[in-house]
Amino acid sequence: MKNNIIYLLVYLFTEFFTYILAYVAIFHAPLIRIKKVWMRVVVILYLFHLLILQYVNMEATSALSMITMVVIPIFLLKTRKMEYFLLYPFIVIGSSVIGVSFSFLLATILNIPEHIIAKGNWYTILCQSIQSIVLVIVAGYRKLRKKENFQVSLDWKQYVLFYIVVVCLFFMLAPIQGLTQKYSSDQYINLSGLFVSIACIVLVIVTIWQGIIVNREIQLKELNKKNEEYIKLQKEYYENLLKQDEKMRRFHHDLNTHIMVIKAQCQNGDYNELEDYLKCIVEESGVFSVESYTGNKNVDAVLRQLFVQAKEQHIKIEIDGSLPIKTRISEFDLCTILSNLVTNAIEACEKINESSIRNIKILTNAYNEQIFISVKNTITGNIILKENHLITAKEDKKNHGIGSRNVENTVKKYDGIIVYQYKKTWFIAEVII
Repeated sequence: MKNNIIYLLVYLFTEFFTYILAYVAIFHAPLIRIKKVWMRVVVILYLFHLLILQYVNMEATSALSMITMVVIPIFLLKTRKMEYFLLYPFIVIGSSVIGVSFSFLLATILNIPEHIIAKGNWYTILCQSIQSIVLVIVAGYRKLRKKENFQVSLDWKQYVLFYIVVVCLFFMLAPIQGLTQKYSSDQYINLSGLFVSIACIVLVIVTIWQGIIVNREIQLKELNKKNEEYIKLQKEYYENLLKQDEKMRRFHHDLNTHIMVIKAQCQNGDYNELEDYLKCIVEESGVFSVESYTGNKNVDAVLRQLFVQAKEQHIKIEIDGSLPIKTRISEFDLCTILSNLVTNAIEACEKINESSIRNIKILTNAYNEQIFISVKNTITGNIILKENHLITAKEDKKNHGIGSRNVENTVKKYDGIIVYQYKKTWFIAEVII
């Protein structure tokens, strides 16, 4: 009994570790960092299987582990749990084919039936360990190459494809494993199983790669759309600069005339007319028609449109600080961070009924190569924060909350820091990159 308990502990650990690695290495699923949750899940999982071992047998507890490990996407992953839950069958079968392939290889080398290795012994543990080692290598390779992380954002067609692959893998491997029990002395069965399992691994790799390509296409479309918006705003900004320049040229041409009129109104004491005349000069000269918010023209082009939007919604918006024209952060990423943070702030202020308390304060600064951005806005009600992640309160959570995720992904790209907090009636988002 003692040996069975030790074996069960090692078996569950290797399987648990393999599935966790599969989620992290392949789909970059973020894990929760609450130790109490991890402890509860692990203890309950092990006690449950210990009871099955006590009252049934080892085969039953091993078979059930593929079902009970579903606690990983439900309790231990930080975000997008439904998507990761739907991927669970693919995770199980996809990672298992590595172990199956190695078990057939081992059976061929040792000249024993494959079902003996898969029956539940230390050979099984060895095969599961190989799965984990392969996934560790994949994760290490991606980290070494600094491959960009991507979040699962697949449509229903992609999930259908994954499930079709799961069914195909089952029908490819199950008959071969069944034949090893009937023709246990036939080495040809082991070789056939080895080649079929290798084909299954290739199928899994191709399916995952196809999913990565589809996901990147979706992200690329989003980035292109944002880029087009930024280019449009920059074009409008520079067109306004040209108009301002033209107004200044006309004003300079008529400057002597304006001075003579102002002098005459001062001498005659027509101060009301003088005030009106000066207002006309300011408007016509275009001196204040294009504001500079940060000193970075591309960022200012994006902010200008957002400031107009805030003004239309009767939101008081203040900005202080500056940004350098050239930074190590690409202007596209800088615009992505600021535009999304300010857009979120505007949307939060729009929910406030009293327009007099709709306020946004923006602070930007740069020191050496680091950039600091702070966006504060007044709020009503509670903000949903989960482990420093902003959770959208909108019903369509899949299509909303993208802005916050874009900010977090962009900050992570530069190994930066983003902190969300709320104090009384203010919500604060601070970024250091």
